[in-house]
Amino acid sequence: MKTIAVLPEGYTVRRAEPSDAEALLDMLAGYNKAVVGFADTTYRADELLRGQLSDHDFSTGTTYHRMRIDHPEPVAAPDAPAGVRVRRGAFDETARRAAHQATNECFRGQFGWAETPRDEWIEAHEDLPIFEWSQLTLLEVDGRVVAVRECADAYVEAENCGHIGMLGVVEEFRARGLAKFLLRDAFALDAAAGRAGTILLVDTNNPTPALGLYLSVGMNATLVFDGWRRVVQVT
Repeated sequence: MKTIAVLPEGYTVRRAEPSDAEALLDMLAGYNKAVVGFADTTYRADELLRGQLSDHDFSTGTTYHRMRIDHPEPVAAPDAPAGVRVRRGAFDETARRAAHQATNECFRGQFGWAETPRDEWIEAHEDLPIFEWSQLTLLEVDGRVVAVRECADAYVEAENCGHIGMLGVVEEFRARGLAKFLLRDAFALDAAAGRAGTILLVDTNNPTPALGLYLSVGMNATLVFDGWRRVVQVT
């Protein structure tokens, strides 16, 4: 037997329509501003939502930190590690295929990660207005792509900051300075472009000590928020 919730007197319900987009944005922005001080995603300061999720058997699956470093002065470009070739941009099918394969190798098994077929991965990137293929950087060792960095313009308009949307190193090539190089390289590029800083999100459930890495290069957490999940039994 299903229980149907009864709306309070004076309320009606209907499906959202495209014409409702502006009103919905205003409502969500106002709610988030009251919680975290600005109109952005809901963070862990939202105790009401956290309580509602807990009441419905959700639990915290991971915690994310929004990291930022400011660039008040020019940043020196780092030297690439010995034996590593830096490939800037993925303008052909071969480079994109290699980037897709390396990305899956880097993040396989991480919380919330699901491998996407190559054609879908390429199409999703081409449809993203804040991304260009020139913003994908690959590191190669003996012709094999072993690290990937994907940047985007997500924070240019709002904060004049660069954004590292994804950074990964294939497991067997970790602890060789590749991730630090990619970070410092991004900082130098952003500073040269006149960006006030660089922003990224890090998952603390990451199998690598990523948070410590970002702190070690001068980044600091400006926001902390949680990823929630609920296990549903399938019969």
